[in-house]
Amino acid sequence: MEWYSWIGLALVVIVLLRYLYHAIPTYSYWRRAKQGDPDAQYQLALRYFFGYGVGRDNAKSSYWMQKAAAQGHAKATGYCNDMIGKLHEKHPDEVA
Repeated sequence: MEWYSWIGLALVVIVLLRYLYHAIPTYSYWRRAKQGDPDAQYQLALRYFFGYGVGRDNAKSSYWMQKAAAQGHAKATGYCNDMIGKLHEKHPDEVA
């Protein structure tokens, strides 16, 4: 096997390990979030927003962030209030 083949194989392994590094905790957060854990809902929202272990999905990120905020998670509540404030600045007539 040539040296460049080893480099290609090493890159594939690195990408796979990076995916697993994010995917395994994401599944754990998802399972706990479905059970109603606000910390897990918040972490899952961040993972959907940044695309860690899952594909980026703003709708799912927003869904889980709102669920966490509804249960009183302080950081999630802050993020939701910031989003509403920014929407109100851009569209003052549409946001209540």
